[in-house]
Amino acid sequence: MNKPREGLRHSESTYTQNEEGSQKVLEPDPLIWTPEETQTTEELKQALISALVLALPSLEKPFHLFVTVDHGIALGVLTQTWEAGGGGGQKQLVVFISKLLDPVSRGWPECMQAVAATALLVKESKKLTFGGTLIVKLFYIESEIYGIKEPGERDDLVLTTDACLNPTSFLWKGEEIQEASEHNCLDIIEYKTKVRPNLSEVPLHDGTKLFVDGSSRVIEGKRHNGYGNKHALCEGGRLPNSWTAQTCELYALNQALKLLKGQKGTIYTDSKYAYRVNGGLINSKENELVQEELVRQVLESLLFLTEVAVVHVNGYLKGGSMEAGGNRLAGEAAKQASLEEEIRLLSLIPSIPKVTLNPQFTIEEEEELDKIGAI
Repeated sequence: MNKPREGLRHSESTYTQNEEGSQKVLEPDPLIWTPEETQTTEELKQALISALVLALPSLEKPFHLFVTVDHGIALGVLTQTWEAGGGGGQKQLVVFISKLLDPVSRGWPECMQAVAATALLVKESKKLTFGGTLIVKLFYIESEIYGIKEPGERDDLVLTTDACLNPTSFLWKGEEIQEASEHNCLDIIEYKTKVRPNLSEVPLHDGTKLFVDGSSRVIEGKRHNGYGNKHALCEGGRLPNSWTAQTCELYALNQALKLLKGQKGTIYTDSKYAYRVNGGLINSKENELVQEELVRQVLESLLFLTEVAVVHVNGYLKGGSMEAGGNRLAGEAAKQASLEEEIRLLSLIPSIPKVTLNPQFTIEEEEELDKIGAI
């Protein structure tokens, strides 16, 4: 039984939060039951007892989707307008939806997590609305983040802003809800995702221009690593053979940043890995990066320039443009440097005086040792 409570997904508001704990219980063999599992079971019982009564959906009415994010979990509710019985246009709960965001999305700022959560729950909602109109209610997130188009682009999906209380805020589990302070989402996203305010992806009009590249090749069964930085002067060097191609690219970028310390400049690289170095120190599988220390050095080096732009260029760019020519020269410099004398990484072992296996003592020393019972 892979998902013991799958049937409760759309009737229990905290399904995804509790699902992870349930899955962990089923993994070990034999079953290990701890006080934590007992608490989770009691919480499940309370959730089932206190579950809200959901209305039957009507395909003739539009669906309203409300979304929020709680610790990397997308929480949403689908509602429909209730007219019968003097309801006066009140919203009636139809379905609960909850999904765990992927590791990459969970590493984003909360405003961007809400965007990812909305996209994810819209996709899930389409499985339940059977082509009916879906109206997505946006709250504290600015519409500029979503890039809302003119009405009429899609008849079955409508994005609107709503100043009313978001019903999904009541689905938060554990901690008390804290009122979000007023803020500009675009400013927060830029602040949290950029190492420095004036780090650009567009070439600067003035300043030094550097082309960097790393090389990792196998020649006659032996790996050769190197890097190259191309400007008026060509700077390069041999790198340890144990390094990966990504590590070589990062090292080349870091060396270029050091060359431009205290200056203003544009650095061109054909490495997507080096170009996206500000993505964080965790990969998509939530594991630490192998080059974590080198990434930290690059992020630190970015702070010592007055203004900098890191621009990605196509590694297979042809023609006589400045970008194509500079990238080719940097690549050739890296390949040439990889053929230099091999760099060896040696460990420094401190010199420790040898211990005599058969120590010799004087008569006075033997008497002292005899007094303490050492002989």
